[in-house]
Amino acid sequence: TTELPPRMRALRTGDVIPFRGDLLRLEIRPGGVRFSLTIGAQEVIATVAAGSDESEADEVIRSLFRRTFQQVTERVVAEYVARHVPSVGESPSRVFVREQKTRWGSCAPDGTLR
Repeated sequence: TTELPPRMRALRTGDVIPFRGDLLRLEIRPGGVRFSLTIGAQEVIATVAAGSDESEADEVIRSLFRRTFQQVTERVVAEYVARHVPSVGESPSRVFVREQKTRWGSCAPDGTLR
């Protein structure tokens, strides 16, 4: 039988998560008082709140991944933009990252770079 990829089934310990060019092993640890996500050099540790079922845990872990990846992306893009401001001659007022479906980037009249 062919196994579904992680994006189509509940995440579980041992899944491989691509992150900034590396492949990190996911470890899910039950028993925390709340959900948390810690990204290390070789692994991602998701602590799951005690008493949560697999469906709830999967939903919260995916939400934590999205939020964490968005924060990291904002920081990386802001650093990249800051490095290139001198050659462009303009500086955005703000760098904002969203989960876009179609448009990959734009700059608003107020200087916001999305």
